[in-house]
Amino acid sequence: MAKKPQKQAKEQKTASQDKPGEVQFDEDVPNYPPKKVKKLEPKQKRFCEEYIIDFNATQAALRAGYGGTKKDPKVAAVQACRLLIKDNVCGHLAEITGKQSKRLEVTADNVLNEIRRVAFCDVGQAFNDDGTLKPIHEIPEDVRRAISGFEVEEIWKGRGEDRTQTGELKKLKFWNKDSNNEMLMKHLGQFKQDNDQKNEALTSLLGLIDGSSSGKLPSPDEAGE
Repeated sequence: MAKKPQKQAKEQKTASQDKPGEVQFDEDVPNYPPKKVKKLEPKQKRFCEEYIIDFNATQAALRAGYGGTKKDPKVAAVQACRLLIKDNVCGHLAEITGKQSKRLEVTADNVLNEIRRVAFCDVGQAFNDDGTLKPIHEIPEDVRRAISGFEVEEIWKGRGEDRTQTGELKKLKFWNKDSNNEMLMKHLGQFKQDNDQKNEALTSLLGLIDGSSSGKLPSPDEAGE
């Protein structure tokens, strides 16, 4: 007796489960439309505009009118946490930071390179072999970019018309190397507690800058509140 042909499946397979808890949907199946993102409210838009000024979520919520005061910002902090997990807010932040970085020609590489300059700055390159300070234009660019302040104090002798200048006192101040080293270490996941997150605040910021990420931004506590 001839075998009957196997019956064709009436329904198309829409999902496969390769691993426990992992479901993969067939891209050809049209029954899974993308999630609709709610339209941004004017107040939410104002929050986004305030947030990219200093990336301080609580202060941005205060300035956008989400309640609380500078003395008691708890209400604003709570509202900021809620805003930063909303898809429409995160999407708009990614959009405006991307446009801003393009205008300013800012990339993640630029930011990391500036952090690297401070972290690995050799202060000795700012001085001559005899210990005198080099003219500013002769100091290597990497060292100049690590300088946060420069002061020149004139030294005088005598009084009135008889006063004469006898010298100058020059002071250089450099950006804090410890904080920049810490940011690099966290970004590279070198601290045990950061191996999984790899400094979510810095990574999220860099992702928004170069447009490679539109994910959730850190909460106010994570951002340094």
